[in-house]
Amino acid sequence: MREDGWKSYSDFKKNSELTEHYYDLVRTIFEAGVERACGEDRKENVLDLGCGSGELTRRIRAFAHHVTGVDSSPGLIEKASSDPDMDNLTFVLADVLDDAVIGELPSGGFDLVTAAWLHNHLGTEEEQRRLMQSILRLLKPDGRFVFLFPGLGFTTQQAQLFFTQIGWHQAWLDDNGLHKHDVYRFGESPWQELWVWQPLWLARLYAPYFEISFLDVKSLSIDHDGLGKEPMEPPFEVMMGWRGKGSVACEAT
Repeated sequence: MREDGWKSYSDFKKNSELTEHYYDLVRTIFEAGVERACGEDRKENVLDLGCGSGELTRRIRAFAHHVTGVDSSPGLIEKASSDPDMDNLTFVLADVLDDAVIGELPSGGFDLVTAAWLHNHLGTEEEQRRLMQSILRLLKPDGRFVFLFPGLGFTTQQAQLFFTQIGWHQAWLDDNGLHKHDVYRFGESPWQELWVWQPLWLARLYAPYFEISFLDVKSLSIDHDGLGKEPMEPPFEVMMGWRGKGSVACEAT
């Protein structure tokens, strides 16, 4: 993601009561996915890919002894590292698709890999597969992942009307069957690109190596009072995976 477009993102998320409610829903559901993946055991090492300024990374600490956040934006990593509360945290400046840098992280060293709003910044099948191979290499043999990404609900007219209310604007460019491609901006930020991948395509990509499940975001949204009176499906999905007995061996090198 481009650093210049995210400097004011934390302020944007507080621009109205409705905006705050939406992002609180995102945090609540992401944490529910992490809690489901961890069960009763606190994980030793967790890797958060595309960590941004570290907001969600810090929330993962409730389920782990140590969390490492990775992002390609120098400004966001600097912001994440400048927080005085650095207990059990490490932040690394790296592109998740840079094999040389990601390769410096310990192979098979993580119990859990998380990624929120990362897959939608990858625009090709090759990039998605490269990310998957890195995750396979970094996870322990019985490791797990939790991904939060835009679902098909993100592309509906209701979603577009809702996001316009809170100052998020988007324009759809094309749909190739596997993903929808758009440009977006929030507030006065520069326009940036985003891809909404078919959730089942992503599930099939990871299915040979993981036992796959999806969190029931609709029920959790109802428990959270959804978005109040806004008639909108939850515009995101949470996909989880476990490298259990049914998964095949890692092909990553």
